[in-house]
Amino acid sequence: MRPGTPGFVGARLRAAREARGIITASGLAEMIGVSRAAVSQYERGEQTPSPEILRVLSHVLNLPPQHFIKQQRSSEGVHFFRSLASATKSARLRAHRKYEWLLDVVAFLREYVEFPEVLFPSLGDDAKGPLGLSNEMIEEAATQLRRHWGLGDGPISNMAWLLENKGAIVSQLDFESEKLDAFSRWNPEQQTPFIILGTEKGYAARSRFNAAHEVAHMVLHRHVTAKQFASPSIFKELERQANRFAGAFLLPGNTFLNELYNVTLDTLKSLKPRWKVSIALMLKRAEDLGAIRESHAKSLWMNLARRGWKRKEPFDDSIPIELPRFLPRCFEMLIKEGIVRREELSHRLALSSGDIEELANLPDGCLQPLSPEQDIAAVTPKILKFPQAEW
Repeated sequence: MRPGTPGFVGARLRAAREARGIITASGLAEMIGVSRAAVSQYERGEQTPSPEILRVLSHVLNLPPQHFIKQQRSSEGVHFFRSLASATKSARLRAHRKYEWLLDVVAFLREYVEFPEVLFPSLGDDAKGPLGLSNEMIEEAATQLRRHWGLGDGPISNMAWLLENKGAIVSQLDFESEKLDAFSRWNPEQQTPFIILGTEKGYAARSRFNAAHEVAHMVLHRHVTAKQFASPSIFKELERQANRFAGAFLLPGNTFLNELYNVTLDTLKSLKPRWKVSIALMLKRAEDLGAIRESHAKSLWMNLARRGWKRKEPFDDSIPIELPRFLPRCFEMLIKEGIVRREELSHRLALSSGDIEELANLPDGCLQPLSPEQDIAAVTPKILKFPQAEW
């Protein structure tokens, strides 16, 4: 009788394949030298691979063997992706699988670290459903969230740190798709919002807007069902609402209009370093607030395109990208305090060190084992607390 692998979880193999962007079982079968039917049977749990095939799978998928005997974590609910186009389907699936890995990373860290309290209120009008929010209600929700978080009406200095302080798990991932900007997910198991930002369009103004857009989904659309989200008309309206909320949250009406002494592209350009949002967003916000006539707005949009600012705006290269820092600090502290050894992390999390570095936004190679004189011996575990970051 051919030996198998006791405890092998087929769903973990399929998730790993999809996380690596291998679309079909036959594609993986060619890479490991078995039949497509064999891979399908592994994934369905009808058969388990031999120890030798498991070693090959581990090598090809760059995951430790214990990854495939760990129970698959449930991930029910709605992922709020910015695009549902068929061109992004594989990128969405890859991102979804990495989100599942991120859940494992966060669950591991919660054993040792006290996370910030989650302060994301539900502000949507559930009685009227996802289509029941007027522009006035969205503007009011943005104001309510600023008040709930103790913010004034000025610029937000760092969106990533703000969201982390308010209890969100923020990560930046390479989606390997220019059509996928960001996504978010309210995790019911951990009662925590996850906000995942892409790295492809690497400008601070774009990233800050994406973060605010995902915040909108977390506070306005938390109770939207997967069936509703899959409806093209509802999806389009949810995205419009999230865009409106992001503009209102990043550019509070009264303060922004008081500074907007004249609506020209050069005026908007001068405000960009202070507000750290795009000129295009400020122009759209001026339209939403009725600060300019339609004909004037049309002229400004044409001029913006003529200047080449649709592709790249002034200051895009000088405003620094806002990077998450809570997850990196957790791992840094665990290692520095001797609570866990860096070479243990891959085994403990059943992920490659490179995957952990990506998910937690750690520097490349930082989890590679140190030399004996550099390493820190493990000590008794303790709960770590972090002071709140400035944002």
